[in-house]
Amino acid sequence: MTRFSKNQAKDKSRSVWIVNSNRWNSAITEYSLQLAHVLSKKYYVTYTGKTGCPSTKAANSLGVHVLPMDNFNLTQFDFFKVYHQKIRPFFVITVMGQETALLALVDKNKHETRIRFKGDNLATGLFRRVGFWLSHRSFDAFIAPSQLIEKQLRSQTKKMIYPIDLPRDEDIFKFNPDSLDDSSRNILIFGRLDPVKGHKEFMDIFRIYLDLNADNKDTMLHIYGREENTSFSELEKYAVSKGIGKNILFLEGSIDELGKVFSSMQLGVISSTGSEVICRVAHEFLLCGTRIFVSGAGATEETLKHESFGGSYLNKSPEQAAVILNDLLSHKEGIEEKLDRSQRAKKYFSRESMRQKVELCLEDLSIFGA
Repeated sequence: MTRFSKNQAKDKSRSVWIVNSNRWNSAITEYSLQLAHVLSKKYYVTYTGKTGCPSTKAANSLGVHVLPMDNFNLTQFDFFKVYHQKIRPFFVITVMGQETALLALVDKNKHETRIRFKGDNLATGLFRRVGFWLSHRSFDAFIAPSQLIEKQLRSQTKKMIYPIDLPRDEDIFKFNPDSLDDSSRNILIFGRLDPVKGHKEFMDIFRIYLDLNADNKDTMLHIYGREENTSFSELEKYAVSKGIGKNILFLEGSIDELGKVFSSMQLGVISSTGSEVICRVAHEFLLCGTRIFVSGAGATEETLKHESFGGSYLNKSPEQAAVILNDLLSHKEGIEEKLDRSQRAKKYFSRESMRQKVELCLEDLSIFGA
């Protein structure tokens, strides 16, 4: 039997139910957890994820009310319906397709508002468009993590769409002046090793950059992450073949105090050749006061919300990109410049920024409807 706290019963009329069937610790899951965190400041939040998955464990650590489910297929519909009846949410936010389809089969409570967070690209084709319409008929609005997804949604729905950036914990990702390294220009690619992350493509750009600076080769490219579809040995061999092995440092595994590491860099590189609908590492670099250099894939250019945030090499040749990289690194930034950027980034990528935008979204929907 599921127990519901007195606190939930007391605040039932303003409760928020966030449902996420994603089993992975992805940017989509991270977004749902940040929603739970910021909304718990004002609303009673119940979080439903898959039993034993990272999202459920993380939601527990946030202190929100957690009601897990073993899976989200149609065999669990009665179970899902019971949760809906017990919680009687004022707002429901679904994250993935399975829970969205389940919710579409449940009758709406009076004053209930349904919101879909759409964190990946919309599928194309007539069958997919019909399925999208059927699943979202009872929904009132959408939340999108980028203008890229907002644009895709506007091609399929006339309902309200609220673009809200993924925030990061500004207590972790903040500028740390003590970590700034004056000895060299350090740039970093951070994340999993996969062909779609564009490590080799950026190495080509970096080699040309070093050729432009033949008399000053103090710039070091750091590549930190974990192996997936690319190995460190493969990247090391590629670096040697390009003659830039001495200017690249590789580090595998988890890293303590990421905020300090990001703060120490002169530039964060997002070199992806695809994906990046939600670019959380770009937000992290900027909160740490570090400029970014983005490939332009997905929504990466959207993170350049101010001229001081960095640059892009979208549709540029390696030679053209190397010139932009050279311009970005021609001046070694100090404490004041990085601190100013960190403060500016909080306006877009902090939890407080998300809280204000999401609360405004919910209040807007509860007062005016969709």
